[in-house]
Amino acid sequence: MKILFIFKSIGNKFNLVKKGEFPKLFYSYFQFRELYSSKFEKIDYLDLSKYDNFILRKTGFFNHIVYKKINKYDVVIATTDGISELVSKLKINKKINNNIKLIGTVMSFFNDKRNIELLHKFNDIITFTYPNYEKLINSKFRNTNVHFLKLGTDCEFYNVKKINNLDSNDYILTIGLDKYRDWDLLKKIAAEVPNINFKVIAPEKLRNYFKETPNVEFLGNVEFTRTRYEIASSKMVFLPTKPNMYFSGQTTLLNTTALNKLCIMPYDKCFKEYKFDNAYFYNRNLDLDEIIEFITEAYRDPDIFNNSLRRNHELVVRRYNNYNLARSIYNIIWGEYDEKDCNNQ
Repeated sequence: MKILFIFKSIGNKFNLVKKGEFPKLFYSYFQFRELYSSKFEKIDYLDLSKYDNFILRKTGFFNHIVYKKINKYDVVIATTDGISELVSKLKINKKINNNIKLIGTVMSFFNDKRNIELLHKFNDIITFTYPNYEKLINSKFRNTNVHFLKLGTDCEFYNVKKINNLDSNDYILTIGLDKYRDWDLLKKIAAEVPNINFKVIAPEKLRNYFKETPNVEFLGNVEFTRTRYEIASSKMVFLPTKPNMYFSGQTTLLNTTALNKLCIMPYDKCFKEYKFDNAYFYNRNLDLDEIIEFITEAYRDPDIFNNSLRRNHELVVRRYNNYNLARSIYNIIWGEYDEKDCNNQ
């Protein structure tokens, strides 16, 4: 049996992984290979960015390349909403062989208002938040299995033992590379607590937005080793996420917790069925003054959350890691995945 993971854009990331300069994320591709290479004839990947250009798109040759690659495998795993949509359309147009097991991924599918009917072409659908899972279950797929998995991280990369010359500092770090960060809220908070310093890791286009906020240092979109260092040396991490369906900030939460640091963020429906101790997550309905009070209390005396952080750190290292995610995907491939096992994680 041959397995294919499809990724939107790999670039040089796999080379950086080999050098220890990038985490082994990629929906557990590396852990899956490590655990199960002996179980399959081939475990491979397709980097769509190699073929995604204007000419190939315009001529339709891009789709031709993709389905020719897909038809060489027995199991295909689409790792993003957009890739799931592409694979589904190829299946609808009868470009993909019927005997191929198709596994799709739903992250921001509902936020982006994509056509849910496209998902009916998959054998299995994976999602990482319970709100998505409920929506998918209520869609009453006829021949598609829906699975709620717990997202994992690379706990070997996000380990303080991997960081040299680590300093302890008093700044609050904020990270946000997607559109679901409330930067207005961060700016208002920073203005109200001028004696607390903040650092921001975010797309470069936001640099001027924080130019007039003296206690915010804008770092831009830095490399992953630098992000890891900034998390580990910060006093804590704060994620002002906006309401969403796909658990924006989840990866940063897992990475920060693996590094044994507080990650302050709103607690909402996306946390459902994840077993985090929620002591240092705040209610999304708090007003500005209440959020500032919550953050400043944690900043001044982070030890009050030591027990909660210890429990959450152990939870991530033991359960929410990419080895467990790889095991779940393996069981889905063989039709042996038990939803009860996931809910007990």
